[in-house]
Amino acid sequence: MSEYPSQLRVIEARIRVRFRLQFIKNHKRKKHLVRKLVKCGVRRQTAYREVYTRNHGRWRLAHTFGVAQAWSERWFGHRGLLTFSGESRSHWQSLKAYPRLS
Repeated sequence: MSEYPSQLRVIEARIRVRFRLQFIKNHKRKKHLVRKLVKCGVRRQTAYREVYTRNHGRWRLAHTFGVAQAWSERWFGHRGLLTFSGESRSHWQSLKAYPRLS
């Protein structure tokens, strides 16, 4: 696994999108997905628009605002998905700590 915070952020974001994709795949019908998004706190109009009117596939739907709002970082945090990108590590140093070569 990477030791740099920016790389960890990208990796963790990708993992969350993959989880969202699986949640979308679990709902075989669009109306059940809309119902679940509304139950998770997305406005009914937003959920309907993103699922029905934007005719996207599952992967593109996993990147939309409504899905990210329903299954947010906070939602994953409450369920125990740990994030390491926000933590400071002892081996991460600022740029001033490294010697200048010029």
